[in-house]
Amino acid sequence: MIMDRDGAISFELGGQGTSATSEKLKITAAGAATFAGNVTLSSTGAATFSIENTTASQTWGQYVGSNDDYVFRDFTDSRSTLVLHGDGNATFAGNVTASSGTGHFSIVNASAYQLNGTYIVDSSRNLVNISSLRFGGSDAFIATASTT
Repeated sequence: MIMDRDGAISFELGGQGTSATSEKLKITAAGAATFAGNVTLSSTGAATFSIENTTASQTWGQYVGSNDDYVFRDFTDSRSTLVLHGDGNATFAGNVTASSGTGHFSIVNASAYQLNGTYIVDSSRNLVNISSLRFGGSDAFIATASTT
């Protein structure tokens, strides 16, 4: 049953032989849609869910690609920012940063490592910007020479 309620279109279903109905989809006059259950996209190709910001001319999408990969795609710039592979691996298109209240760790271009914004391993896999190392306790301590 399709109903018009307060300027919104409501799609309702009821049991056979009963007048009781249940709202399954509501579309407001502003265009907002509310679904009462799961929404499934299926296709023999890549079923795509897209989000578009018409003011900024930006379109993002998600779809299941080849090899059962789940792809987060920036359609405007033609790049996949994140791919969750069917085998459980993940590929990021750019830098990865994990933050907490006490600092953060980031991988920069997968060739150097930062801790709280300071490089600690360079692209040649050398430790940098570290003045001392402590391994488990006071008996295993290495201090580096200072340089000017």
